[in-house]
Amino acid sequence: MKVYFIGDRYEGCYYVRCMLPLRENGWDGMKTSLYGSLADSERMFQGAMASDIIVFQRPMYRNKLAAAQLLKLKGKKIVFDNDDTYLENSGTPATMFYGIRKLVKKINKILYNFIKISDLVTTTTKFLANEYVSLNKNVEILPNCVDPDDWDEPKENTSGKVRIGIIGSTLSTGDYEVASKTISKLLERDDVKLVVLGVNKDLDKSPILYKIFKKEFEFLKKIEDKIEWHNTVDHSEYNQFLVDLAVDIMMIPRKDNYFNRCKSNLKFLEASMAGMAVVAQGFSDGQSPYQQNKEDTNYMRIVVDNDKWYDEIDYLIRNESERKEMAKKAKEYVLKNYNIKTKSYLWVDAYKKIYERNF
Repeated sequence: MKVYFIGDRYEGCYYVRCMLPLRENGWDGMKTSLYGSLADSERMFQGAMASDIIVFQRPMYRNKLAAAQLLKLKGKKIVFDNDDTYLENSGTPATMFYGIRKLVKKINKILYNFIKISDLVTTTTKFLANEYVSLNKNVEILPNCVDPDDWDEPKENTSGKVRIGIIGSTLSTGDYEVASKTISKLLERDDVKLVVLGVNKDLDKSPILYKIFKKEFEFLKKIEDKIEWHNTVDHSEYNQFLVDLAVDIMMIPRKDNYFNRCKSNLKFLEASMAGMAVVAQGFSDGQSPYQQNKEDTNYMRIVVDNDKWYDEIDYLIRNESERKEMAKKAKEYVLKNYNIKTKSYLWVDAYKKIYERNF
């Protein structure tokens, strides 16, 4: 069974959803290592034609849909994979609110048409699976995983202050707002340094991006002199960059909306690999990304009442030994339960079901 992976514009998603299982199972794809180059169109065509199953990760454009339709005519099995929803009114990121809803609606239509022609649909959570099952009955949930070979040992914070991180989509999607009071209180402390990695500091030089992320950018500009602000990095550098930040506690606030309920626990996995204790968002019905696997909640602190963000973080600030033990046990747990080296068989089992059909 030969499998070939084709991604779209989000390299980080391709790394987790495609590169990790392809490397561990000896398969091929448009990119096969963190530091490798992307295959050109000819190499992708050759790779797909030499394979039995072609996995398209978040295929947002019509050319990918057309390619999948042609490959099906050649007898290839097609897998659609996605890790985010594109429903128009789901509480999606800022890009879906600033004059480009028409584009989002178009992307979602393409995704849905792709799902309908696919032999298998794979995704990360039961919420996305439930969205897709009405379009295709063959839906499998494959968890996001980590590869320990791509992570250095966590670094000790020697700065003399507790380093608290807010990283990635919680900044660019406005999720930080649910913990804004806590952020303000933390900025008043002289024993804390707030570390952010997300919206770029020179965003105002790009008119389109500035329009999209104006609210988030201006929030960070107001507190720029009080925080340690890092620009986003290429995904080939991302894992190492997280480790090098030497953050003690990662905050993961999330607004309660459908978009965030479709998200996975990936930020918890990454923070744990980098040696960070996690304080993450909970929802009252227990269905936030960090509550859906009940065992996960034993290795982080969950905030359901948003007025309690400060209390939870303050507790970890004041209890250093407990904080460090929590981070240590979380990493051990992630390596035991989300390690691609022991979970790669899940992709094999899922693909075998369609490979053996009609062959």
